[in-house]
Amino acid sequence: MTLVKSKIIKGGFYLTLVNALSQLLAIVVNIVLARLLLPEDFGLVALTMTFIGFILLFTNMGFGASIIHETEISQQKLSSIYWLNFGLSIISFIIIISTSQFAADFYDEQQLTSIVYFAAINILITPFFITHYKLLEKTLEFKTISKINLSATIIGALAAIVGAYIGIGVYALILQSFVSTIVRLILVLFFKK
Repeated sequence: MTLVKSKIIKGGFYLTLVNALSQLLAIVVNIVLARLLLPEDFGLVALTMTFIGFILLFTNMGFGASIIHETEISQQKLSSIYWLNFGLSIISFIIIISTSQFAADFYDEQQLTSIVYFAAINILITPFFITHYKLLEKTLEFKTISKINLSATIIGALAAIVGAYIGIGVYALILQSFVSTIVRLILVLFFKK
């Protein structure tokens, strides 16, 4: 068996294991959060993520896939993709922030505006590490990716539970995503200089 095949098989095992553990953890965390939060909190987050996802549908171009697809990718192309991701993230963030009041009016839920503001911060953080993350995927570093994703999931889940326990309500759910993104940022940049 070649080294690449062995790396792919081991990587597939790690990714499958981490995905199974992440799903199990998500179920447990949701059960705990359902005890600590109100049903309305879950509804507000669902509305927020639907709104943000709709905007990102038009502004995300998926340049990360081109990193994986290219056999040889130059530093200049990587740099272009990196900065293009930043530009698109800023544009997405501005569109989301400037239309959040429209979403709040549409759903007749004024609290949605502040939730969208907080949730949209993730869009500005992701470009700092997404190119590096795609390079890890390109070089088949699935074990590293698994460690990063599992760590981010666990720490984000703990942040959400602590946030819900101390009473920050709906923001505990947004905190989970925010903390997970920060952990991914730190770990990706640590593993992929």
